[in-house]
Amino acid sequence: MEQEIKKILQAVDYQPTEEQISRLKRFYQLLSEKNKVMNLTALAEPADFLEKHLRDSLLLHRQFRFRPGAKLIDVGTGAGFPGIPIAVMEPELTVTLLDSLTKRIHFLEEGLAALSLPNGQVLNSRAESAGRQPQLREGFDYCVSRAVSHLNKLAEYCLPLVRPGGYFIPYKAEKVLTELPESERAISLLGGELTAIKEDQVLEARRFFLLIQKKKKTPPEYPRTSEKIAKKTL
Repeated sequence: MEQEIKKILQAVDYQPTEEQISRLKRFYQLLSEKNKVMNLTALAEPADFLEKHLRDSLLLHRQFRFRPGAKLIDVGTGAGFPGIPIAVMEPELTVTLLDSLTKRIHFLEEGLAALSLPNGQVLNSRAESAGRQPQLREGFDYCVSRAVSHLNKLAEYCLPLVRPGGYFIPYKAEKVLTELPESERAISLLGGELTAIKEDQVLEARRFFLLIQKKKKTPPEYPRTSEKIAKKTL
């Protein structure tokens, strides 16, 4: 698997070290082992991991570069995507993996320890709760998410966590082209501004990265509770 991992990393414009390749291989082994006893991902075959998880997680690197020394949060990280591959390949970033499910958090803690990733940490919380905590609110330079929520909901979960000047970058499928017009008001209200849409491809699927820069502070009444977000979108 090492050669397959190396090819993918080079294809997304990384020049990987042997240690990085080894860590990503070990992460796949951990994920595969744990997935036998708990449902972390439906995509656990080697080809799925390589293309739909690893390549997809790191494809952003062809379109955007993170600032070294910055802080990134991965909202709704699940089994650790895109956060863990980013943490492996961007050692100068501090990467926080946020998820609300305790069993996933335990797996992520085990994974970070096994991979010896000092720049990774986990946070067991719902996104809307994290966004109201003073020590976390507007505390990150970047927020990424592969969550499946509609963009207007995802913006309310994520933008309160981003500092002014930082970026919220959702990973979205082609349906984002229909979600975007319905989400412009929410993005603006929460302090964001869409500055670019980057497009790439994983297998036969189009992949979009929305570069939403935080232009001003999020009003204090946001994020609302998940019940209110679900009931009435911005």
